[in-house]
Amino acid sequence: MGINFTRGAQKTKFLIVFNRPLSHSEINYKLNLSYNNSIKLREWLTRKIIQCKTPNITKGRIFDLTIKGKRLRRLLLKNLPNDRVINILHSANSSWDYISPPKNLDYFKYAKVVASPHLKTQLLEILCDTWQRAVDEYIGRGINSRLIPGIYTRVKEKNLPVNWSNLIDGLKEMIQLNLIEIKSEDSRKNYFKLSDDGIIIKNWIHKIRRIEMNYPQQKFLSF
Repeated sequence: MGINFTRGAQKTKFLIVFNRPLSHSEINYKLNLSYNNSIKLREWLTRKIIQCKTPNITKGRIFDLTIKGKRLRRLLLKNLPNDRVINILHSANSSWDYISPPKNLDYFKYAKVVASPHLKTQLLEILCDTWQRAVDEYIGRGINSRLIPGIYTRVKEKNLPVNWSNLIDGLKEMIQLNLIEIKSEDSRKNYFKLSDDGIIIKNWIHKIRRIEMNYPQQKFLSF
């Protein structure tokens, strides 16, 4: 048996806003719940409406709709009043369509990024597929020289509460996760760039932001 949606608006809202794989914190944010009122997921897991994609970690687990959950969500979108659905989606930064993640997304690494929005997520945003130093660097000589801002400068430009020690620790952790590659020159200059997994996660996050910032205004019909 499925969940009885007539018993509470929050259960209905839960499925409507569940438009992609989400961490527990993201679910609470979309439902506008505080930490103390955090939603309990056991019922949803027991009834196989959602599944945990990262069962081997305890912090920042990622959950996703099962096939059954996606079917229930489509039925809700089809049968609820259009205005009500739109209001829920707007309040939760969600979307009509379920956003399918890339097949080669590493959920463990993605969970580590999502759990660190002020450091790992920002480093992922700043880094790319070309080599960068953590510190500023001048390229060229004389009047032809130009300053290349380092990772730390770009972090500070975002007004993030990250000091130099935090930055180095974050880079080390992301290297261990194989989200960042590192190369050294002259035994003193370290350069960093995103790995293939880092690029996949960065592109996935960009896709989420792009879709969720553009809320469709017409009823979802692709069943």
